[in-house]
Amino acid sequence: MTNRGFTASRENKEKARELCQSLKSMNPTMEPLYPYYTEKEKSDNYNTNKNNNKNNNNNDDELPSLAGKWTLVYTDAPDITTLDNGGPLPAAKLGRIGQECDPPLVKNVIEWVKPDWASRLPFLPGAGVGDDNARVLQKVCTEASASPSDPLRANLKVVGLDLVGSSGGISTSTSESTSTSTITNISNVLGGGPAKFFEDNPLELRGPLKTPFGSFEVLYLDEDMRIIKTYQGYLAVNQRQLPGEEWF
Repeated sequence: MTNRGFTASRENKEKARELCQSLKSMNPTMEPLYPYYTEKEKSDNYNTNKNNNKNNNNNDDELPSLAGKWTLVYTDAPDITTLDNGGPLPAAKLGRIGQECDPPLVKNVIEWVKPDWASRLPFLPGAGVGDDNARVLQKVCTEASASPSDPLRANLKVVGLDLVGSSGGISTSTSESTSTSTITNISNVLGGGPAKFFEDNPLELRGPLKTPFGSFEVLYLDEDMRIIKTYQGYLAVNQRQLPGEEWF
């Protein structure tokens, strides 16, 4: 096991790259980025897309595409494999990593959870305040575009950042006395921390400019799995989230 590539040895990485290259030659989806075409391109290439897709079952609505929610299972990208060293939030532990593809957006999602040692503190879960499932989702938001002339490549522009929290059930009863409510609110801040704060105050930053954020190539995509290669040459293997099993 390589812990999503975080602990992969050089030999592990070489073997993973060989496997990905082999799967590339068996890619069943010729138009994985079809949802990211312009409306005119979609219209002009509708029949071509249908005929070129090896997985076509005469039902265009069921053709595999990048659109959907994905969970990372392997990568060799150092900007990801070094995240275990700590994130942007103090005393945070890295959770799951994923990607939400909702045209025209592609959001890179990182889950930050409460570190194991925090549950042993007297004002955190175990003392009746907060929840071990508290978390913050950090989403780097990009806008993607693709073209039938280069159907396996997506070009990205960064558009903003989202921070969304889930405190895991921390709440304040409206029937509490003023003094009790004040104490509870203080406990919520301590117990919930960033998770409680961003649950009550979700952050969505959008700037006036969209700056280039590189590109990626789809090497393989079917109904359940995808492999992409970034413009720097790094690999990412993701599994599609099934309905009812989404974590973001």
